[in-house]
Amino acid sequence: MNFHHNDMSIGERTSDRRKAKRPVPRKSFTTALLETLSNSNRPVGAYDLADRVSHAIGYRIYPNSVYRALASLVADGIVLFIASRKAYLFRDQQIGSTPMITCCKDCGAVAQRRLEAIEKMLTTLCKERGFASTHFYVEVLGRCPRCAGS
Repeated sequence: MNFHHNDMSIGERTSDRRKAKRPVPRKSFTTALLETLSNSNRPVGAYDLADRVSHAIGYRIYPNSVYRALASLVADGIVLFIASRKAYLFRDQQIGSTPMITCCKDCGAVAQRRLEAIEKMLTTLCKERGFASTHFYVEVLGRCPRCAGS
């Protein structure tokens, strides 16, 4: 008796069914994550990022995966963690190695600026104290010109 219905093994048929059920992503997870951050003019939290990226790639991404990817992107200096917002911001690479982030307490607007003088001062202070710094950023809370009425 021959129980084989075709030339494919059971493992090959099962593998083909799994492939057919799994959605084909439109773009990679990391690409979608970076695009989402770069298209946002405000810091974005990890849970919101998980929802936005899931929609962009066509299948569910969980926040723990987003946190792992963000940790790597922050360590590489591509993304900034904005502590006052507990959220993430795509780093403007043209600003240099030490950005100043201004965060409006009223409307949530965020801007990045270059801080060359402070970078030199922080580097010197760290060296004097034997601290091996990897990167800096300065976060300043206040009110933007629009909210301050200027």
